[in-house]
Amino acid sequence: MMYFKTLNGVLIGPFPEEDAIKFNLATIEARLINNSWKVVDGTMWILDFGDSEANAR
Repeated sequence: MMYFKTLNGVLIGPFPEEDAIKFNLATIEARLINNSWKVVDGTMWILDFGDSEANAR
């Protein structure tokens, strides 16, 4: 996960060749799946933090 900044602050909106995953802030959560802590939105895995529950949360 990353974000980009310019001298005027953080960029807002899409940019050319962007590869982004949309998610719903109301339904995103940290969940233990197959002994690995993941950030998920419903059934979509967004990030995998391995054994670190703290980092997932």
